[in-house]
Amino acid sequence: TALDRSGEWERAVSTFERMRGDGVPPDVVAYSALVSALGKGGMVEQAAARFEEMRHAGVRPNTVAYNSLITVYAKARRSDAAEATFQEMQRNRVRRDAYT
Repeated sequence: TALDRSGEWERAVSTFERMRGDGVPPDVVAYSALVSALGKGGMVEQAAARFEEMRHAGVRPNTVAYNSLITVYAKARRSDAAEATFQEMQRNRVRRDAYT
């Protein structure tokens, strides 16, 4: 999204929360964009927390969601976490793509 490309993670969080406040339940696309924006802002733990929040909200992570979190970990040089996320993706039978 434009928000994550520009690195404006604070605006991404604000937009996400405003959407929820307006009664719009976030879907996997919204969560994936938020995880990506947080990661680009260096907010690794917050990105991981939002990924967990997504699952607890009953939103099933798809390929894009997993790729977003794997990329966050990879850019933060957290290869252990990236590998664990990839393994989880496989266990959950989420399809890999060229970016995974």
